[in-house]
Amino acid sequence: MSATTERRAWILGTTAPALIFLLVIAYLPIAYAVMLSFFKKTAFNPAMKWVGLANYRYILEVWGLVSALLLNRAFRGLNFVRSLFVLPYLLPSIVVALIFQWLLSQEYGVVNQILMQTGVVARPINFFGGLATAMWAVIGMAGWQYGSFATLLILARLQAINPKLYEAAAVSGAGTLRAFWDVTLPNLRTTLIVIALLRGIWMFNKFDSIWLVTHGGPLKGAAGGRRRLLQAVRPHEGDRGGAVSRLQLYGPFALLLVVLVFVAFPFYWMVLTSFTPREALFRPPYRFFRLDFSLGNYRELLFATEFVRYFANSLIAAVGAIVLNVVAATLAGYGLTRFAFPCKKTFAFGTLFSYMFPPMLMAIPLYILFSALQMRNTYTGLILAHMAISLPLNIWLMWQYFQIVPQSLEEAAWVSGASRLRALRQVCLPSARPGILSVAIFSFALSWNDFTFAFLLQTDRKMFTLPVGLATFVEQTGVHWGMVMAAAVLVSVPTFLLVFFLQRYLLSGLRTAG
Repeated sequence: MSATTERRAWILGTTAPALIFLLVIAYLPIAYAVMLSFFKKTAFNPAMKWVGLANYRYILEVWGLVSALLLNRAFRGLNFVRSLFVLPYLLPSIVVALIFQWLLSQEYGVVNQILMQTGVVARPINFFGGLATAMWAVIGMAGWQYGSFATLLILARLQAINPKLYEAAAVSGAGTLRAFWDVTLPNLRTTLIVIALLRGIWMFNKFDSIWLVTHGGPLKGAAGGRRRLLQAVRPHEGDRGGAVSRLQLYGPFALLLVVLVFVAFPFYWMVLTSFTPREALFRPPYRFFRLDFSLGNYRELLFATEFVRYFANSLIAAVGAIVLNVVAATLAGYGLTRFAFPCKKTFAFGTLFSYMFPPMLMAIPLYILFSALQMRNTYTGLILAHMAISLPLNIWLMWQYFQIVPQSLEEAAWVSGASRLRALRQVCLPSARPGILSVAIFSFALSWNDFTFAFLLQTDRKMFTLPVGLATFVEQTGVHWGMVMAAAVLVSVPTFLLVFFLQRYLLSGLRTAG
């Protein structure tokens, strides 16, 4: 085989799998959705357009910036605190929705309890029942969940800033505020712009969180949501004394504690509720601390519901998505980095462009396609659908990561007699391990958290995943909030453990991609 033929074979072999996946599960559905927009067809529930949160992307940005700055310093328990801050973004939308439905419940919510006991309001507020209150409740929920996305990206970028820049600023007499303004902020400018753009687009296109907490919005209910949804397809300048020094030393940690309370309280209330006996759960006053713990909610969840089946379905889908994403994204990233071929940049930026489209846009075409191929209510169909929302970002991550793997290492392996395949396996892949683990983490999180595709494609109850299964728990006449919170805890544990033990690889991959 000639060198030219071998090179062409490698280009085709590394990029073709990802390109085929993207064509079938991303580009074609997007193109078909655009085509449908020119025809008169029955649309999705109009209530899903009630998402005017794009104007609040800057709130999330500031929240993420403050949190990242506080977390970019060493202290005991740093890994646990960082994991807690990142966890909201990686939680399924259904879990976040359930937590806030319980916190803001008109009858039993702890927020209403605090407001009434402190005399702020005379009677409970129906947070998700009025237009103004529902909007602010959703904004608060989005800030809690997606502020951690900004924290994650900004923290990764902060760790990539050269410490010598701060040393030079200190030598020149710059204080903390001046160093932030002259060194930190300029290095974060691109990251902040990316966050503003991505969060603005994603929040404008958000469907699942808002539908789950409002069931279509206060103006128009969405009872029988599955039937309706499917009917279309079926300043500091110097030392000012000891007080200022103490403020500089302890101030950031005090602020971190305040922010941590805001982030951690929903988790605390979720865990406390899950261990509260059912007979004591709705008996006022609601205590913030209790010792009468019970495992009854967990026993009922595991033995009286289909939670275990839902858990197994989610796990199978997540593992399948991880394997396919790692293989396709790694090969595509290597091919984009090591070979020059026509339309290379178009292919690379096209993958990221497809990531901008919401899952709901691709839902109708994929529903039609998978119905024709008899792939609805199958693991294969769900895994492929999950790849539509994860593969574009993962290709971009691996393309960026392979650019920092020195090609000289590969060339040294060739000189020693290794083939390109052996050099890839023994030299490039070990060097790109943090990037590959980042891909695995994102693939797991996006698959584990998906509600939209599973809600549309898996209509057989036996094929429900955890997000869809948990949604059925609150569609009943009486909601067993203790059991629901127990389910939310068990769904959150795998994601928390993943972030806790692999966060350094996640941050490393994001630093490179940024």
